[in-house]
Amino acid sequence: MLLTEAVNAKNDVMTSRGHVMGPTAVDTRRINLMTDIAVGIGR
Repeated sequence: MLLTEAVNAKNDVMTSRGHVMGPTAVDTRRINLMTDIAVGIGR
């Protein structure tokens, strides 16, 4: 469950970079944390 959520958050970050309106600061911090977890698992 955590892995799936982390991967989804990472994908959300990748796709949101192309948009002018990004996530809020809180969402960005949470997504960054989830991305770090996903990268850590992927290593």
